[in-house]
Amino acid sequence: QKKRQWNAFVGDVAVNPGKLDEVVGSLADFIMPHAVRARSSNNSSSNS
Repeated sequence: QKKRQWNAFVGDVAVNPGKLDEVVGSLADFIMPHAVRARSSNNSSSNS
């Protein structure tokens, strides 16, 4: 289902962003370090 929706989206945009699993992997690689840092920052401030 999600891959079918992704393929429909890709057909509508001017630039081909790539395969869904590759895009999700790239986003995770970019976002996760920031999410981990934010979470550890929240945990350390809530422990004070």
